[in-house]
Amino acid sequence: MNSNKNKKGALNGKKAVALTINLPGPMAAYYLAELGAEVIKLEPGSGDPLFHAAKPFYQKVTQNLSVEKLDKDRVKAKQRFTNLLKEADIFVTSTRLSAVKRLGIDWENIGDQFPHLVSVAIVGDKDAPEIAGHDLNYQASCGLLENTKNPTTLIADMSGALQAKAKILELLFLQQQNGQPQKALVSLVDCAREIALPYQFGMTGTGKPLGGELPYYRCYPTKRGSIAIALLEQKFLLAFFKAAGRELHTSSDLERFFSHKTAIEWEQWAKHRDLPINAISSFVD
Repeated sequence: MNSNKNKKGALNGKKAVALTINLPGPMAAYYLAELGAEVIKLEPGSGDPLFHAAKPFYQKVTQNLSVEKLDKDRVKAKQRFTNLLKEADIFVTSTRLSAVKRLGIDWENIGDQFPHLVSVAIVGDKDAPEIAGHDLNYQASCGLLENTKNPTTLIADMSGALQAKAKILELLFLQQQNGQPQKALVSLVDCAREIALPYQFGMTGTGKPLGGELPYYRCYPTKRGSIAIALLEQKFLLAFFKAAGRELHTSSDLERFFSHKTAIEWEQWAKHRDLPINAISSFVD
């Protein structure tokens, strides 16, 4: 993988060790590299499951990381891990803390072992960090799943990676202020709960204002493809009526109106009139 020494950013000159597999941890490492940090990603001898599940995604995430597989010999792996942390400024992990401990690092006392280090551990639940779980579990627990349908994307994992990045920047600032070692847990359950707040408080979901109840904030079929319209502000709505040549107040009226052009044509039409209307894209293999 590529080195990140020449990349400029807020973390330029910082060294990070990422003991991470799957999605939230590697994605957090990716964000650190994007900010200029020199990141070493440590993996087990068998590699990262993300590589086997989605190789192109894995390649994107690790493109600016140095990837290293830990020695199968536990003693050698511990020594290498310890030596890397001695030279690092940042440590991020998304493995269970018990797994970190098996490598000779006690999370509770990591600041005593490495007083110069800023450490963030991404866990499922702060109150029960050793309980197994994945994004699907955290979305399910927060009411974000629709019956038996899997989610379109991994909300908790991606949000957790962003939270980890933000927390690391916060802890680096605190360390600069007081000179003390800093550590924190980032909970994927908490991330999912925060993402779920609009749903919890009735903004989204079936029959809710932003869940299809408002005819000016929903999706419509067109001659070919579908569009998303978000005419929430009065100025956009009035501009739309003017461009349409008449007022359209019901979803039936709007569906008939949009049936005469393709989604791409409507997107171009809206773009020239500064209206928030987009064709719905789909990702295909």
